[in-house]
Amino acid sequence: MPEPQEQKILDTFRAGKAPPAVKRAASRGTMPIAADELLEILVLLTHDLDYTCGDAAKQTLASWPAEKIAQLLASPNISAETLAYFAQQATLADGIAAVIAAHPNASDEALATLAPRLSLEQLQPLLGAAERLANLPSFVSAVLARTDLPADVRTRLD
Repeated sequence: MPEPQEQKILDTFRAGKAPPAVKRAASRGTMPIAADELLEILVLLTHDLDYTCGDAAKQTLASWPAEKIAQLLASPNISAETLAYFAQQATLADGIAAVIAAHPNASDEALATLAPRLSLEQLQPLLGAAERLANLPSFVSAVLARTDLPADVRTRLD
């Protein structure tokens, strides 16, 4: 769970009230805060109106090892927005995709984006959670669009 001070910093970024110098430092990954908070801030900055901060944040995220990102995304406190950001990336390490697919905070849209890219094995935990599937209509549609879906799974989802 984030420290109170770090939560205040994240809330400042979410509210769009971080000073430009602080945004620039964060976008380069040089802000001295916990890595999970920095990850959330970097994702927020990828959409910043100051394109230099947005570009720097994207470059910083691209420079982080996939293992580190996967570990941070596995945190129970990670936001649905951060999970969605990574789900939408054109190239995504299998480990990151698997973490997003298994995360309870992953949104229907994020999971629908991932559905064509996940292996059948990675899909199984989600497909076995009938209660959760009821809240994931876009994901279910994306899974049903797959041509490699076993007939029994297709019948169950239909």
